[in-house]
Parts: sequence; C-alpha cells; structure tokens
Amino acid sequence: MLGYLAIGLEGTLIREENKQAFARAFGRAIGSLHIGIGRNMGRSHYVMASGTSLKKQISDIIEGGRFESVSYKKIEAACGLFWDTIAEEPVVMVPDARETLEKLGKMGIKVLVSSEMPPKLVSKMVHDLEIPVPGLVEMALGSKLGFPRSQHVDVFSKHCRVDFDSFCRKLVIAGINREDMLIANDLKRLSGTEYPISIGIKNASRSNKSLKIAGAEYLCSGLNTLPDAINEINNIWKL
Repeated sequence: MLGYLAIGLEGTLIREENKQAFARAFGRAIGSLHIGIGRNMGRSHYVMASGTSLKKQISDIIEGGRFESVSYKKIEAACGLFWDTIAEEPVVMVPDARETLEKLGKMGIKVLVSSEMPPKLVSKMVHDLEIPVPGLVEMALGSKLGFPRSQHVDVFSKHCRVDFDSFCRKLVIAGINREDMLIANDLKRLSGTEYPISIGIKNASRSNKSLKIAGAEYLCSGLNTLPDAINEINNIWKL
C-alpha cells in the first residue's frame, strides 16, 4: 500500500493567483542582472515557463550563451531578490487543500511538502497557511545551495525510518509542475525500480501534455481528487 506523498507547494497548495506575484518577482530578479532583458519580458517568460526551477529559468532566459557571462554570485543574488520579493506577498491556500490533506492523513498517508523556496520562506508560508508540522503534514522542506529538492525524499525516508528503496516503493510524487515529474524520474533511476509513482495534477494554466512528457504516470483532475487517485492506484497495482 502507498504510504507516503511528496507534494509541491507553489501552485499545488498555494492558489494559482499567487503565480502572478511570482511572475512579478521574476521580472524584478531578471532586471537586477542588467543584461538587457526588461521586467515585462521576464514576467512573460515566467508565466510561460513556470514549472521549472528558478535557476533553470534564469539560465534559459539569457540568450546566446550569455549565461556564462553572468557571475554565479549575481545569479545567486537575483534568486535571493526573487524569494525576498515573494516573502512580502500574501499566500492563499488552494480550495479544498486543507480537506485533502486531512483526508490523506485519515488514509494513513504521511505527507512531505517539498519546495524550491528557501527553508525559512517555506516555514513562513506553512505557518501563514496554518498547516501544523508535524500534524496536517509530516514535514515541510525548502531548498538551498547544496540541498536541492531532489534530496528531500532521502531526508523524508530517514525521518520515517524506512530504507530508501522500500520507501520509494510506497511513495507518490504529485504536483502541477513538470519539475515534480522529473524528480520522480530521477528517483526511479536512483532506486533502480519503477517507483516512486508520479501523479500530475491538472491545472488550467499548465499543459497536461507537458506533465505526461515529463513522466507523469497518472493525471488527476484537481488536488481534491488526489486521495481517490491514490486509492485507485492501490487497487490497480495491489502494492
């Protein structure tokens, strides 16, 4: 039986309206690099490419290989400015998110909230959303230099005191972003198995096709249908 879930924060538990704030913050961060790309172009790029990591988006938007001409220190500073700007924005939970987390808890699913945001910002947002940790979710992890999202599952497995391979066999990775699906693919390679299972959560501003191309094995129509999707997978896979 599936017993663990790693789920994204941005756009998955946080309402999509906040993505406009993310786009504005990205435009500001790009503008700070002074590479001839204005804030408006930066905002447009974020809306189109949202779902990939912040640093990859910065890399992609700098045309003609000019990424190498921008120092790593400046890129880190731009990322810091992005997250500092986001920290000033109000956050609102996706409708039914709390009820969904409660239902998952009743199913015996331990939930990890995994985010690209810095750890302090994740803690702030989880606090602002009144999500008790541990409680409604088991862990909430952010990312920083030397500790990317790809390492969160290993930390979660150790927290749950389950060896990594066994843990992956009972794990679901779910989110609205292709990055979530790519992380699931990386974990499959690490475990040498077809696990963890990946579920893309359909979203009006995301292409379902992009989730499938990124490796989503299942799609559910919204966050509120995720518990039913997990139950269905349990019945099909007979884990």
